[in-house]
This record gives sequence, structure tokens and C-alpha cells, in this order.
Amino acid sequence: MSVTNLLNKQLQFDPELSSYHHTLAVPDISKMPLFGNQFAYIIDASKGAFIAVTESFERITGHRAEQLTIPFWYDIVHPDDSPIVKRIGESLYRIAWQVLPLGPDYELKPMTFFAYAEYRIKKTDGNYIRIGRQTSLVTKDRLGYPVHTIGVCSDLTGISNRQDVVFHINIPEKDEMENLIFSHVKILSPREWEIAKLLMKGWDSKTIAAELNLSFNTVNTHRRNILRRIGVKNTTQLVLKLTSGN
Repeated sequence: MSVTNLLNKQLQFDPELSSYHHTLAVPDISKMPLFGNQFAYIIDASKGAFIAVTESFERITGHRAEQLTIPFWYDIVHPDDSPIVKRIGESLYRIAWQVLPLGPDYELKPMTFFAYAEYRIKKTDGNYIRIGRQTSLVTKDRLGYPVHTIGVCSDLTGISNRQDVVFHINIPEKDEMENLIFSHVKILSPREWEIAKLLMKGWDSKTIAAELNLSFNTVNTHRRNILRRIGVKNTTQLVLKLTSGN
């Protein structure tokens, strides 16, 4: 399902909870201790809308806060990055709607689950900046569905020369929940799956080798085998493939 279809999809909120949603405490992002190259926003998932944006968004991008909608955000993503960024959105929606509501045994608690992505967005002057965006769950309703998410974006222009899209995801260490999210686990060996989970957290081969007491070359061999088995070319594609369920 495309991001557009996901956003247009009738959300599964209990209508009787609408008044309850208004009682949820949402952080005042205007008082967040952000660096000069950062802006933040909050999205109300029940409305599919940005409900708060820091003033630094306009200073960094040139765009006005009132312009910021989800379709507008995708419109300013660099055309080369857009297909992957949209798949990231699809993956996060899938996790939010298929995992969060499952109950306490597989619960992702607010501020313990986050996703990180790097890609390029267009400023009003026509130039592109590279941002690093961390997204976290802030509140859920009583049925377990997400209500508010927070995003903090850092302008990495001049810091990072990368042109590709980066995507990492942090999840609790629960094998049962991971099996529910990821449909490809059975085609990987236990060791390959162990390494795949660390890759998805953004770990490099050297760090994984030290953690698992393996040689650097052994980890790289496993990495190549994982990519081949899953049918992808790089780690970003691996993360998206595993979380999309396709």
C-alpha cells in the first residue's frame, strides 16, 4: 500500500476516544533544547497532520510552518531519494498499525522506539540540504494505536557528503515481536538474523565483530550472504525490505 493510500485510509481509531485524545500530554516543542541546525515537529497520527512545528523550520528551509503537511513534505524530498523515503513511511506505518496494538507482550513504549533516516529536502531557494530525521512515538490511545509522534531533524549539509538514503530502526530486544514484524526471518540462519538485527540499528561491521566475537571478514561475509538471500543491494534496502513485509 502506498503512503498516499495509507494516509487516505480510514484510521482504526475508536471514535469514542476522540475526547480522550485531547487529554493526552504532548510535549511543548517550542521549549525543546535544539541545536541551531535542528527543527522539530509533532504529528497527530489520528489526523495525519502536523500539529506543531518549531520556528527553526522556516529559518533552516525557508518554508513557512503553515505550509507543512505530509503531502508537502514528500513534495520537497529530492526526486532521487523520494521512492525510498516513501517506503520508509510505509514501513513505519506498518509497524505502528500491526505491532503497537498487539498488547503488553509486544508493546513498543513511547520514546523507546525510534527510526532514523537521512535524505535530502528542497529549500525555498531551490537548493537541497541533507537532513537526519529521528522519529519517536510520544503517545498512544487506550487501544494501543499511535496518536502523536515527534520528529527532530538536523541539517547535516557540510557535515555529511553522502548522497544515498540512510535508514536505521531501534526496536526492543524481543524475538517474538521481531518475528511478527519481519516476514523474512526464516530464510536467514540464526547467525545471519543476529547480524541483520544489528545492521538495522546502524552498527558497522567492526562494531558487530567485537560484539559477537567474530572476525571482521566473517561479519562481512555474513553481510554479503544476508543481502543476497533477501535480494537487496545495500543495508538501507535491507532495512526497508525486512520492515515492509514485501
